Amino acid sequence: MTAPAASVVIASHGRPGWLRQALTSLRYQVNATFEVIVVADSSGIAALGDPWPARFIPFDEQNLSRARNIGIAATRAPIVAFLDDDAVAFPMWLLRLTAPMKGGVGWSTGPVRRDNGWKIEWKPSHVNELGEDIDILDEGDFPRCPLKAIGTNMAFDRTALLAAGGFDESLRFFMEDADISWVLHRVGRWGGISGAEVMHGFAPGPLRRRHRVPKSLFEIGASRAHFLKKHAAPDAFAEAWQRFAEAQRRRLLRHMLAGRLDPFDVPRLMKTLEAGREDGMRRVPRHALSARSGEQGAVEPAPLWPSATEDAFLIDPRKWPDRAFVKAAHLAGEGVPVLFGPVKAWRPYLRFRLVGVRTGFWEWSAGRTLPAAPPPWLLRQFLPEE
Repeated sequence: MTAPAASVVIASHGRPGWLRQALTSLRYQVNATFEVIVVADSSGIAALGDPWPARFIPFDEQNLSRARNIGIAATRAPIVAFLDDDAVAFPMWLLRLTAPMKGGVGWSTGPVRRDNGWKIEWKPSHVNELGEDIDILDEGDFPRCPLKAIGTNMAFDRTALLAAGGFDESLRFFMEDADISWVLHRVGRWGGISGAEVMHGFAPGPLRRRHRVPKSLFEIGASRAHFLKKHAAPDAFAEAWQRFAEAQRRRLLRHMLAGRLDPFDVPRLMKTLEAGREDGMRRVPRHALSARSGEQGAVEPAPLWPSATEDAFLIDPRKWPDRAFVKAAHLAGEGVPVLFGPVKAWRPYLRFRLVGVRTGFWEWSAGRTLPAAPPPWLLRQFLPEE
């Protein structure tokens, strides 16, 4: 069997519909040879329905770091990439995300867009010992502070991950990406910025509702306290925690003013944050991934994911101004990946807005979100590189 150039690990819990959309977006990866490992709750795997060319590993515990470690142990490729189950990968995502790894960096990351496909939600930044993001242009903290690996858009040298013991499983939901960045940074590994992009849907889950409204702040508080205890100077803990708690209170107040939380919910949720802090102070680091994980023959190999390089159909809306979407839907129904572009002359009545994967193809629309003529750098996301 041909060895994959990269492994994509997706951890999921209770969101089979969103997971299906994330997997669908991987069908559109071009010029990539990769395998997909999905670590998900058993009910979610059963709800997926149609077979996918991936290896599915049942895992019902709500611990993102442990799920990722299980996924890493099942990989075979020298590069391990991570995609959230509520994210959608651009067609050039994996190719661009793994490109910096050829230069010997320990990990790479890229920007994350909102689900409207236009607004940047997170951009690459450094992260300090307090878990606070630092603008990439602030050279005063570079290279003392590492580049932060963004959890839903990151790839790692697999050897480095195994040597570090994987993700800290005491960080069950939050700060695991900042922590692994610091762990690798302290052993002399550096991060690199790529042009890989994903769209993040911020789907509801066990710990939050729609619009990222928290049901509890316990795990967030526990993870932040554990991170501070692990990386921050003891005399900086109290001030850093106070800033973090105030930021969480302001976030709750914004949800309250938007009508998503009751006024009585704010003090209740802040109490869960403090309870989480107490729990996090008692936790100890747990990098439980064995350096021997995934040795040849030790795991069942996942099938290679089909690349869209050879059979992708490129639609130019100038040639089909009235039938572009009909043609795309027909081809997608036959299992043919469909990419839009190149576009030089946009017709104002055409609806091209990047809203994600729907019925198997990428949909664009001009209007409130995008200008009538999207910039060339955005269109290039949909075109195979020379």
